Amino acid sequence: GSIAAVSAGVFLVILYLLMRSKGRAVVTGREEMLSSKAVVLDWNGREGHVRVHGEVWQATSTTPLRPGHTVEVSAIEGLTLTVSPLKSEDQS
Repeated sequence: GSIAAVSAGVFLVILYLLMRSKGRAVVTGREEMLSSKAVVLDWNGREGHVRVHGEVWQATSTTPLRPGHTVEVSAIEGLTLTVSPLKSEDQS
């Protein structure tokens, strides 16, 4: 009986930890990068480099950008980010 009680207790603790972790936000990987803010370092035409989370990434955009602009990551294709200007910021 005591082995069954200990096993049930361990099972309940594991179940509790699983349920608690389900509601947490993603903090790593591809999903975390989407909607992140980045700063344009250099830009030429439709591509350039941005700094996001302390790392420099290649980026593309359909909108012309200038160094110093703050952009948002909207997609990831391999090691290239697709970015767009923030709507709340004046980019002129």
